[in-house]
Amino acid sequence: MNFEIKDNLIINNFKDVISIPTIVSSSLTYLNNKTNDDDDDQTTFGSSISCNNIGVSIILSQTDIINKINKIYQYDKTILINNKNEKIDLISSFPNEIKTSIQSISPSLLKKLLVKEISDNEYQFDIIDKYHLITSIKSKDIHKRILNDVISSSSSSSSSSSSSSSSSSSSSSSSSSSSSSSSSSSSSSSSSSSSSSSISSSSSSSSSIKWFGGLSWSPCENYITFIGDCKIKNGEEYLFKENLGEGYLNVYNPSIFILDLKKELVYPIDQFPSNKIIPGQIIWTNDGTGLVFVGWEIEKRLYGMKLCFNRSSSLYHLNFKEFLNDKFGNHSTTIATKVGTTTTTTTTTTTTTTTKIKPLHLKNLLNIKGSFRCPRFSPDGSCLIFLGFDEIIFNHNSCSKIFKLKWNATTKLDGESKEEIEVLLDYKYSNDDDEFYGIYSIGFSKNPFIDNNTIIFSESIGSINKLVSFNIKSKTIEIIQTNGIIDEKESPLSYHVYSVNLNQRIILASASSCIKPPSIYLIFLNKNDNKIKRVKEIYKPNLNSEVFKSFNYSIHKVVPLIENNNNNNNNNNNNNNNNNNNNNNNNNNNNNNNSDDNKSKSFEFIYFNNKINNDHQKKPTLLYIHGGPHINVTIEYSFALAYIVSLGYNIISPNYRGSTGYGKDFVDCLPGNIGKIDVDDCLSSLKYAFEKVDPNGIDMERISLIGGSHGGFIAVYLATKNNFKFKTAVLRNPVIDVSSSVFESDIPDCCMFKCGIPPNKQTNTYQSLPTLEEYQIMRDCSPNIQDVKIPILILLGEKDKRVSWKSQGLLLYNDLLQRNIKVKCLMYPNNGHGLIDTIDSKLDQWINIGKWLNSNC
Repeated sequence: MNFEIKDNLIINNFKDVISIPTIVSSSLTYLNNKTNDDDDDQTTFGSSISCNNIGVSIILSQTDIINKINKIYQYDKTILINNKNEKIDLISSFPNEIKTSIQSISPSLLKKLLVKEISDNEYQFDIIDKYHLITSIKSKDIHKRILNDVISSSSSSSSSSSSSSSSSSSSSSSSSSSSSSSSSSSSSSSSSSSSSSSISSSSSSSSSIKWFGGLSWSPCENYITFIGDCKIKNGEEYLFKENLGEGYLNVYNPSIFILDLKKELVYPIDQFPSNKIIPGQIIWTNDGTGLVFVGWEIEKRLYGMKLCFNRSSSLYHLNFKEFLNDKFGNHSTTIATKVGTTTTTTTTTTTTTTTKIKPLHLKNLLNIKGSFRCPRFSPDGSCLIFLGFDEIIFNHNSCSKIFKLKWNATTKLDGESKEEIEVLLDYKYSNDDDEFYGIYSIGFSKNPFIDNNTIIFSESIGSINKLVSFNIKSKTIEIIQTNGIIDEKESPLSYHVYSVNLNQRIILASASSCIKPPSIYLIFLNKNDNKIKRVKEIYKPNLNSEVFKSFNYSIHKVVPLIENNNNNNNNNNNNNNNNNNNNNNNNNNNNNNNSDDNKSKSFEFIYFNNKINNDHQKKPTLLYIHGGPHINVTIEYSFALAYIVSLGYNIISPNYRGSTGYGKDFVDCLPGNIGKIDVDDCLSSLKYAFEKVDPNGIDMERISLIGGSHGGFIAVYLATKNNFKFKTAVLRNPVIDVSSSVFESDIPDCCMFKCGIPPNKQTNTYQSLPTLEEYQIMRDCSPNIQDVKIPILILLGEKDKRVSWKSQGLLLYNDLLQRNIKVKCLMYPNNGHGLIDTIDSKLDQWINIGKWLNSNC
């Protein structure tokens, strides 16, 4: 009997899955170690409780499918701890709907900042404590968008594995997952990570660090700094200036702004060289006298930035005390190091100052060519740790190093730094002896230190995000064991760290799996080691659906069973004259193509085994191919995967060679080999799953494809195969022809590099107009779409800057129409590459995907 999927099942299952709340963020809101004999001046937001307690705030986004809006709720949790018997109790408030998810807790946990958008170019900053509103400060026409990249650990997974950009986020580690549009996470947003107003948000399934960074409090809590987009200067209204690419289409001129709580003003860092440096990820020095930030260097041409870890950058220092002296005079330059309190409630509108400003002095802390991110000071302020590459790379992401810079008077004051940059953790490779294969996520949480020498973070190790500790003194990596403590031994979980508390040795983290939407845990570590002492689950979604009982999952590691026979591209026979050029260029590529001799030849895939009507009946199966290419898919919860598998499909999701999480060589072997080893690995995973994993459950006559971006590129290649007949393919913003994409993508350098074309030897850059030989190489790397003969569903974002629909998805659509091949194209206005920028696209696309598969698979 044929296995049929009814339309009502498609609708009902989608409603069940889409209604599960998404975790936007979570943070510690208070810590109290007082005993009953102490006074009751508790450090809390909420009710005072005269015992040891911990406060946690959780912000959730939930889709209202009836009214087509996303609502944002806040839960406040109080965890009561009796240290005598180690009993833990939990007190929960009712969720409150909020109008903004842009919030920030001060370092002392005594104050909270709420940011609200009043109108275009006007914002309100409310500072509150546990009792009342302290002050409300408005900024009007001071800046445009606030670039506060809110990262969700789980929402991004809904699309990251299928439609990640050509340099999109890793499902290892969100957000999220994923759009980074210049918009606010308001109650009408389309998802927990994107909306249509003008505070920027980003989703990535990586760590909780942000791309531009969030709101950063000074240690004295009198100042808050953030990144905002500057106003257009008078006379420059029509001056062409490139935007920051995919996800930041309306962002042109980012700069640093200060929210001054003492003066109740918002003002920019005057004279900031925004024509040379794009700032982000700002932190304060421990003494509060300076700012350290990432500065992406603007060279001859501005490329797309979103999730391109390879963009040239350095770390910079700004003497904030000196800046205040120059701006306001000596009487305003005292910077307290002890937190004070304010009880007066006022409302003030900012005004611009006319004080003559001296030239701004920024110090480049590194002075080496490379790409660096995520600076974090050690608790004692003795060193600065950060991530990055101390070389120029052209993969949009690869294995990162951890660096350390000693921090002292010679470092933070004017003049050249005398300290050497120390590599704490070098590149990791797939044949290394340990089980840790490097760092690929965007960074660490805001406070990653569990003690003065140890940081805690989550990182993708193969197909699982694990909790990891790293000692910056001994340079040792340790994977924190959770099996049998939080997750079951046979059902591992993927983790995401929100915050770490040094004094209490607490980790605030979420954990999820393919069949378990994210829960939030407080994880207590032992005093003398990094082993888990106890765990408290403080948030768990209410699951009434049978969806998660309909399937299970497993991870399989295989060696490719199908060797590349150089016949992947049927049009190669017409381009023999260019073979020598292609080979010569590939030899110059830093991609470790000799990796066939080591473990980078093996790869993993995740298998989702559908259990509906499990009477030994074979079921249709999907190859679900992640984009990137340099990201990966993990067992982290994805509403899209859960929804599709619940409709009666098995799913095979491979981490083909080129994916992250398996070693630098595993990433670097793909450029120059796209359309070959990535395609082979997908076919190998299908063959292995059928022969060795589930031969009685996979119907090899009903195999279909889903892929986005580079995953769509692979899917089209597979659709051209004459030796295997796929039923249909679903393509989300797919790359179709690299040779035309190079002219319209915001990352043309990545287009050329992944085809094995080296940069110019003199400039180490790519020219805007490729040579005819380079153009032919890119064409040869692309699939011959005239060999596609199966039904195709194409989903496109009208504002996709990374993969232009005009030269890519629409090219395939028109070709199939002309050849009378069944094809359908859905175009979503106001949507970028991730197709998650509006509530309509979020709801419509997956219903249509379900119906298309029902009819064609």
